[in-house]
Amino acid sequence: MTFPIYRGEVPYLTTEQMIEVDRAMIEDFGIELVQMMENAGRALAHLGRVRFLGGDPRGKGVTVLAGTGGNGGALVCARRLHNWGARVGVLTTKPDDGFAPVPAHQLRILRRMGVEVGSSETAVGGADPDLIVDGLIGYSLKGRRATLYCLGLRPSAAGVPPRNP
Repeated sequence: MTFPIYRGEVPYLTTEQMIEVDRAMIEDFGIELVQMMENAGRALAHLGRVRFLGGDPRGKGVTVLAGTGGNGGALVCARRLHNWGARVGVLTTKPDDGFAPVPAHQLRILRRMGVEVGSSETAVGGADPDLIVDGLIGYSLKGRRATLYCLGLRPSAAGVPPRNP
């Protein structure tokens, strides 16, 4: 299967525009955050399955990197890929009590399902995953943390502090 490569300017929303989209969805249309996460996670899981896992995730390794903010779509993606038979491991940046309420709910669901969840000090999902889903960076990440994450400079499982760019 081949996929077209988009060669034009990539469309995007600014942080302020995304905040307004979220506000309008919740306040103007009555679509709750948990619904938006479910939709985003379902779409992400479908994309991962079709484009990166050959249409069949059964037995394939997936590592999901999950931050603590409102980016719970990656956790929904983990659940759906697990339900489709993938070997999913979720790597979180903080303990469960550091998550915002809706992503914390998604994390509890994963734990109840027996999906492997670990912190940055724990190895999860196997050494060579077929797919890595990055749910670390959302539109509210700012400052030095944002710079470090964007540059891929995270502390390692061995406790090595991030490098200065």
